[in-house]
Order: sequence, then structure tokens, then C-alpha cells
Amino acid sequence: MPIAISTDLRIRIVEARAQERLTYEQLAERFGVGRATVDRVLRLARETGSVEPRPHGGGPCDGRPSRSRT
Repeated sequence: MPIAISTDLRIRIVEARAQERLTYEQLAERFGVGRATVDRVLRLARETGSVEPRPHGGGPCDGRPSRSRT
């Protein structure tokens, strides 16, 4: 399962892109994340004006594992 990146890291990615005009590949290398992560963070910032993660959907929120249907 992927690990969520911090809001601080998301902000640093967006700021580096704006200030230094680095490529997605350069940003990924600098911050130790994948290029797809950089793409998602920058798209989220463009579309919503925020880097806060979107709410996750589906499943119970009480910490219990969901029942599999067999």
C-alpha cells in the first residue's frame, strides 16, 4: 500500500516548481518521490488551489476491516 506524503512535502514540491521551474523528473529526484506523485500533487494544486489530500472514499471509517464477499 502506498505511503501518504506530508502536506509539507506537497507544499515544497509546488513551491519548487513555481520558483525554479524544475521538470517533473527533477522534482521527483530532489524530493525522493515518483514522477507520478509529482504529477498528482501539481494537478491537485492546479485544480483545487490546495495541496490538502482529497477525502478518501468508500469503506468503513471506524478502523474495522471490511468484510470480503465470497
